[in-house]
Amino acid sequence: MTGKSHVAAAAVLSWVAFQNPFICAAAICAAKLPDQMESFIPGVKHRGPTHVLIFWFFAAAVLGSGLFIPGVPALSLGGMDVEFHSILFGIALGGLLHVCLDYLSVSGIPVFPGKSRPHAAARWYKTGHFSEYLVLGLIILLSAVVLFVSDEAAIERVRKYLTDSGFFAYFS
Repeated sequence: MTGKSHVAAAAVLSWVAFQNPFICAAAICAAKLPDQMESFIPGVKHRGPTHVLIFWFFAAAVLGSGLFIPGVPALSLGGMDVEFHSILFGIALGGLLHVCLDYLSVSGIPVFPGKSRPHAAARWYKTGHFSEYLVLGLIILLSAVVLFVSDEAAIERVRKYLTDSGFFAYFS
């Protein structure tokens, strides 16, 4: 995926999954991290060791475990508690989402660290092509549906609107 697609997908998916502004902001900032890390490590090719799924999954699992430990300290800045464990998890989540989305591309991701082959690829889209934006649109659409369905107040507003408008009278 292109960088802007990675950022958009990280924003939507992290918000739908956690609805935590710290996790979401960190995931957005880290959405391009695997690609950016390559420029700092000499001799590393694109979609090389920085794109190994197990590394990002492990990082997200370890850093995410702090979310469920009661009493993890937070720093208060300007009356808002900054949850450092949420920020660290969001960074790992941004990298994990990046690698998962690259897996869906034609180019895929490496299966093992340090090896360029074999690659795993779902082949849903080609980076920069129309198919990438179709996949991104599908991610955004499905995320909106999940947010709507999980919001009982929104469902009740639609039900009330349909009842008040007489929509259900046509079917009874």
